[in-house]
Amino acid sequence: MTEQDHHHNHDHAVDGDPGGKHSHASVARPLVGRRLAPTEVGISSDLARDATLGEGDAVWIRGRTAAPVVAVVRDVSGALGEGNVVRLGSLLWSGLGVRPGDVVTVGPVGAVTAAKVQLVPAFHLFHRLGQRVVDRLRAARAPISVGSSLFVETYGGGGGVVLRVSDSDIRVGRITDATEVTFGEPDPDVGRRKQSLADVGGLHQEIARVRELLELPLVAPGLYRAIGIRPTKGVLLCGPPGVGKTLLCRAVAAELNAEVFQVAAVDLVGGFSGETEANLRTLFSNASHHAPAMIVIDELDAVAVRRDAMASQGDVRVATQLLSLMDGLDQVDGVVVLGTSNRPDSIDEAFRRPGRLDVEIRLDVPDEQGRREILAVHTREMPLTEAAERALEGAASATAGLTGADLMHLVREIGLAAARRVSTQSVHADWSEGLDVDISVDAADVAEGLERVGPSALRGMSHAAATTLSWQDIVGLDEEKALLERAAVEAFSPAGAAEGVLLFGPAGEGKSTLVGALAEHLDVPLLTIEGASVFNQWLGESEAALRLVFERARRVAPAILLIEQLDSIGYARAQGAQEHAPMRVLAALLAALDRCRGSRVLVVATTNRVDLVDPAVIRPGRIGRRIEISEPSHERRLRIIEQLAGGDPRVAGEAAQELATRLSGASAAEVARAVSEIITAYER
Repeated sequence: MTEQDHHHNHDHAVDGDPGGKHSHASVARPLVGRRLAPTEVGISSDLARDATLGEGDAVWIRGRTAAPVVAVVRDVSGALGEGNVVRLGSLLWSGLGVRPGDVVTVGPVGAVTAAKVQLVPAFHLFHRLGQRVVDRLRAARAPISVGSSLFVETYGGGGGVVLRVSDSDIRVGRITDATEVTFGEPDPDVGRRKQSLADVGGLHQEIARVRELLELPLVAPGLYRAIGIRPTKGVLLCGPPGVGKTLLCRAVAAELNAEVFQVAAVDLVGGFSGETEANLRTLFSNASHHAPAMIVIDELDAVAVRRDAMASQGDVRVATQLLSLMDGLDQVDGVVVLGTSNRPDSIDEAFRRPGRLDVEIRLDVPDEQGRREILAVHTREMPLTEAAERALEGAASATAGLTGADLMHLVREIGLAAARRVSTQSVHADWSEGLDVDISVDAADVAEGLERVGPSALRGMSHAAATTLSWQDIVGLDEEKALLERAAVEAFSPAGAAEGVLLFGPAGEGKSTLVGALAEHLDVPLLTIEGASVFNQWLGESEAALRLVFERARRVAPAILLIEQLDSIGYARAQGAQEHAPMRVLAALLAALDRCRGSRVLVVATTNRVDLVDPAVIRPGRIGRRIEISEPSHERRLRIIEQLAGGDPRVAGEAAQELATRLSGASAAEVARAVSEIITAYER
């Protein structure tokens, strides 16, 4: 058989036999705006032409599993690219056992009718619902194959039930009016969607690394023995909350052909002395007896605590027991440990060495391409309009700093915005019988969701007070604005400088307002450190608070970090100074500024006493750029007056000129107050 015949065989098949006419196709990742039900597929235009398929046709698909699954073609699009490409509904991934990029075989389902079909629901179907399911299946001439899942939309709006085909008199066929449909005993696992690598977006390199480290030790441990090296025994996934550590663990566990013993670390903790250690021994014993097996421990830092950091005697025993069990894995082939933690520094150093946790993989906040993939995963069953698709494309670039969990919450808020709009328009609708209106998600819903959701890393952090002035409203500082914006653009570029900016000048000239307007203009998060509020009565808390703000700024980068009144925490070290606490805070500030290099964070500090700031803080490489915001000139005072007056003829022309002259030497804040008082007096 030629290669062409192998990849594409157009010999017609016997009805119900998926071994005849077929085409090969590559499995694509989800796309934004291409809605699919759980058991539907989208195909490329090339595949539709090659396999003679169209929307509404029933197809069988064979992946890694021996048995084929069936689906309905819902979308034929050129957006999938050139060549034979298929996009799968959420329930089909685990049924086929495939990953994005794998090749599957696709063919049309014949017209043969199944005489008898038994379906297993997830719960008991009362008579009315059961009959509705049967009627829908018969009306749609639903395709079936033994072992595959069916999704039946029982009401309008996309709601329905999932069933599994447990038995049939034919291998692949259809349900028609002549088919006898029966229901077996409910199985709660039927409605459960197994997570797969198709549910993970933006982590291609991390997925490849985890599979590389875990797959061979589980599948072919003897290969390591033959080479004369020890296989990987442990991998630690670390990173900030919400980036997908637990999701990646579950997806990898579902993909690998091995027993998985997954447990949260807190579930191992017992209430009696020695119970936690016994739970650990039981866990490792079960894994060793069912090798190849993978032990997944979520939040590993709860049982692998640092033994030298005020740990209790019980914590020390638990950590020591876990160390002994991990060392014992050297005697067992085909058992690996996969742990997650967002506090890797809390894990005892004895775990973080080769031989125990051999490799640490850090998961960071997704970049723009990663955010686009995550949004596609979460919107794959959402009815998006074309305007909403374009808005979501823009949202991927406007959501810097959002983690995967934040993006999931964003999609939920977008859906809730659409639901509120539809429910308001259809107050008298009978929702118990389904939707009487067509529901869709529009661009306005996307915009509303974006307004409601921000980076979770900034929750509980201090923010600069919101300013009513936009970047364009700030007048008379054109040169200063250009310098500050150029510094931000350079800092946010991948290879840009990390040098901070010092805004200095008299009080009331709008230094903080200028930074707030810049953050709004560039649409980046703004974090604030208020100098005096850093200090804490407890030893080490001030330095820890300072490090936390810088760490969160790096986490949501690109971002602007504003240090108000720099002289209060970065003041010059006097000769013979005896105050140790301020010196420690200053040292922490210097170290944090050094770690900001290359992190796409622009540090902007303000002060009206630059002479009090330590030279080490404002040297080149830290906060080395200086921009003076001086008292406003006559021209700037006049522009401020005209802008605040808003075209009021009583504060214009000669009156504005006279007021600008009379306010000579006043700050911008004093000019604004004077204009406000004049307008208020006129209104009285």
